[in-house]
Amino acid sequence: MITASELPDSTIEWLATGSAVFAAVDSALALAKVSVCLEIYIFADDSVGRRVRELLVAAARRGCQVQVLVDALGSLPLSDHFWDELRTAGGEVRRFNSFCPRRLPIRDHRKILLIDDSVAFVGGFNLAEEYCGDGVERGWRDVGVRLAGPCLAKLRTAFNDMFNRCVEPERLWRRFRLRDRGKLHVDQHAIEILPTGPGSGPSVFQQRLTDDLLHARKVDLATAYFLPGARLRRRFRQVVKRGGRVRVIVPGISDVRLSQNAGRHLYAGLLRAGVEIYEYQPQMLHAKLYGIDQTVYVGSTNLDLRSLHINYEIMTRLRDASLLREVEHYFDDLVRHSRQIKREDWRASRSFFEKFREQLSYIILARLDPYLTQWLSRGQH
Repeated sequence: MITASELPDSTIEWLATGSAVFAAVDSALALAKVSVCLEIYIFADDSVGRRVRELLVAAARRGCQVQVLVDALGSLPLSDHFWDELRTAGGEVRRFNSFCPRRLPIRDHRKILLIDDSVAFVGGFNLAEEYCGDGVERGWRDVGVRLAGPCLAKLRTAFNDMFNRCVEPERLWRRFRLRDRGKLHVDQHAIEILPTGPGSGPSVFQQRLTDDLLHARKVDLATAYFLPGARLRRRFRQVVKRGGRVRVIVPGISDVRLSQNAGRHLYAGLLRAGVEIYEYQPQMLHAKLYGIDQTVYVGSTNLDLRSLHINYEIMTRLRDASLLREVEHYFDDLVRHSRQIKREDWRASRSFFEKFREQLSYIILARLDPYLTQWLSRGQH
């Protein structure tokens, strides 16, 4: 357990494997006394999902207020009857953005578990069996953090906002108004909560990230889906140009080949600028972890245009020396299990068909997906 010295009575616990996350979640849910708020993209009807459901039912029977929000698309295979026992015990379950063609593209991709407004889990993990394990021998590789303390009030506000939106959905086109581009005050607390949603221009997470990159010397980025916009790519090049180092670690084995191909379209330009790129080999890399000098970001936001501009996401910005050491060791271990993409080898290995496929994937995800999402949302009444 790491004490966040800049924010009294707050703590950060680093959770580097699925086994560690699920063990900590089980223990925390068993001790819930007042309330449980769960917001998740994928809740699977498997051994992990059923175990969590049992703990939620037990908490509701103890008198806790239990509220669950799942994304309708992410948890599509989950039958509504799956929740009958929880509802009978007094729990409340809602689905975000059920199927209407004009609302379909916008998803709730957040992963939040908040217990008694004092303990929270945030990260990239969904509640499904594929996240069990260490990410090397078995299970997808992901990370999360357990947070405690008064910093969590903003997390509760973000959850309430999404939970209520399921009942009274707003006109989605309004979510695509230009975001305030004014420079935000940088919070110096050890723990900062950064909720984001659909919109044009940089979100609060993007502004924090780009501000931290402005003078950075050491940048490590691990993301499941890599398709950063021009502004972020420019920041990466600037770090290298002033003598810094940028390492990008992405999956070598991907569950979304379209996204992987689109990201590979950017490799040549980044490699030419001196950015180091690694593809993680043993399992699917699902983490969203960004280390920039003395700052660490952990949460649900990938470095792709869908996470940055379309989905609802949640990130934490953490500043703690002990946590930073843990994260540095984690990145070094990722690199040890990865294949480095060399500029000369990459250029020589690309056939015309592969380059065409990657460029087409890039056009679909970087151009068509944002355009169609905004066009559909503007027609929502």
